[in-house]
Amino acid sequence: MVNISEFITPALTSTLSAFGVQAEEKERKKEEYHELSKEINVIVGIIGKRPGILTYEVDLSIAKTIFSLMAPGMEFSLSDPMSVSAISEMANMVSGTILRMLNDPDLDITPPTSVLGKEIQAVVNTQKAEKILFDITGGELIVGFSIS
Repeated sequence: MVNISEFITPALTSTLSAFGVQAEEKERKKEEYHELSKEINVIVGIIGKRPGILTYEVDLSIAKTIFSLMAPGMEFSLSDPMSVSAISEMANMVSGTILRMLNDPDLDITPPTSVLGKEIQAVVNTQKAEKILFDITGGELIVGFSIS
């Protein structure tokens, strides 16, 4: 099976560019466990013959930018379900693009789940994880994955 990591950067950059947002890969790292630590996190499950998860850790400034482009004229707030839904939908779009690029009919994704809060330290999978850090004007977005 093809390694999912080769599809993350093209999937993220093409999805964000549709909204006029430029993302540049800045670093790749491996972690012993799949952890989350940003204020805004979205988890998308991968189901099928190789289950796992994709995570999106988003700086608040990036979430505000993405939301303002997806919902012009509205203001982003962590307490607003529409705001959180928009960031989750962005993660869902990227995940769907990754799945399409993998071209494996035995894989699917789950609906996104958002995890919000200040000073979060959460282990979401005990599998080893790979994370790709992206620079986006005004902040950072991290896409992580761990696959069984």
